[in-house]
Amino acid sequence: MANAIAARQHGDNYQARHFWNLALPMLATDSDIATIAYDFSDRKAFDDVVITYDPPRGQTHQEPLSTHYMQVKWQANQDHEFGYADLIDPKFINASKVSLLERLQDAQTPNETSARYTLVTTARVKANDPLLSLINNIDGTLRLKDLKKGGPDSKMGLVRSLWCTALKLSNEEQLFDVLKSFAILDNQPNLEGMRELVSTVARSVGLQLAPNSASDFRPDALARELIQCGYEDLNRKELLSFLAQEGLKPAASVQLQAQFTDVLIKSFDRLATDVSKFDTVIDLTQHFEGRYLDPSCTWQEDVVTPIIQSLRTQAQKSSHIRIAMDAHASVAFACGRVLHLKSGVRSEIYQNGRKGPELWHAEDGQGDAPQLDTRLIDLGAGDEIAVSVSVAQPTENAVLAFVQKSLPKAGKVLSCHLPSGPSQIGISGGHHAAKLSDQLAGIVKSLRETHDISRVHLFVAAPNALLFYLGQQAQSLGRHQMYEYDMDGDHGGSYVASISD
Repeated sequence: MANAIAARQHGDNYQARHFWNLALPMLATDSDIATIAYDFSDRKAFDDVVITYDPPRGQTHQEPLSTHYMQVKWQANQDHEFGYADLIDPKFINASKVSLLERLQDAQTPNETSARYTLVTTARVKANDPLLSLINNIDGTLRLKDLKKGGPDSKMGLVRSLWCTALKLSNEEQLFDVLKSFAILDNQPNLEGMRELVSTVARSVGLQLAPNSASDFRPDALARELIQCGYEDLNRKELLSFLAQEGLKPAASVQLQAQFTDVLIKSFDRLATDVSKFDTVIDLTQHFEGRYLDPSCTWQEDVVTPIIQSLRTQAQKSSHIRIAMDAHASVAFACGRVLHLKSGVRSEIYQNGRKGPELWHAEDGQGDAPQLDTRLIDLGAGDEIAVSVSVAQPTENAVLAFVQKSLPKAGKVLSCHLPSGPSQIGISGGHHAAKLSDQLAGIVKSLRETHDISRVHLFVAAPNALLFYLGQQAQSLGRHQMYEYDMDGDHGGSYVASISD
């Protein structure tokens, strides 16, 4: 019984994740999705997810698609396979009387020409089954021309005969009418694969949905909440309203339909970045030799000053700015200092990671992530403090060695790290990054007030979004000095001073 309940829960969660994977792109202002439904009670079958398009979505070989009905089927075993005979066997869909094709027949309405009915399943079509050669790789619809080939005793003739008999059809033309809007998407991503897809799509609209627990994924519960609240057929406005009720705010560029200015800041080249997609490019690469500042340049005159001038110009043109940074941590911090919390500019960050750039913002809903663990290391006399932040990489040992060698006035080291240790995926989104920057700025401010600290030295290994948010609170840090780490050892294998107040 326990296994049956678990399987049902997994199946429900799988259906929910397919819904969110299709629903979240609807938040984009250029989406062609008019409505999306979950467990749509107005239909007899193919009701797990239902999408309507406005205008109808173009297709390669059929009339434009106005409505897409989906039956989502999860299988517990990865090796589960099916063939053409299973489509008329009720057991294939865990039913007692009605098969999948009978459900297809019942769901269709007369003279319906712009709808599609799709089976979405983790199961795979059998390698040698006739059904495999009938599925179109473009959209999963059936190649009816191939199904029509051959006489009654041919391979396709036997398929036609079995299906006609099961559906109680008097001729094959009636069968083709039933099948012309049918599609099969087999071998779909597993449960965890769908989790990754939903998380990625959510972040693309600046929404953080995944909690910390590996066994609990918030969109699963959100789908159940949709049903309990009586939502079925949602438009964009209703979806935004529902998410807001759940404390989830998409990026301002999505939620407010604001016109954002896209700014790219480069202090080094990243091959995957398409410069043409940005409204403005602040190119600082001519001042660097690889990752190192040219000896003839200074951080203040050749890096900070151009950033200040360019971002202030952009802020005068638009109060909504999205920033991509192929840049050093110090550059991200400098950007935050310009677009500080009282600047009147709403900022969003394209954060690069293992999955490519993701849109982060400070209100994207990921508010229950872990904060930094901190400890204060006393080195003796000295009215300066070094702050070591180990989020993406460990920094404490290197910082201690550098401080003892090069910063004689530093009497304390504040060491900060996530409870789980350094990780490239330790920060879950923009809200998490903003909260960590708030925590860090608050601790430093408190230490300055209680220990009469004259200068703060910052050694931060973290995503650029955190550096940006920390830069927004630079005033709380007092007099400060940023450092870049000599990652390849060409400049002594330690830290190099960069920007300062």
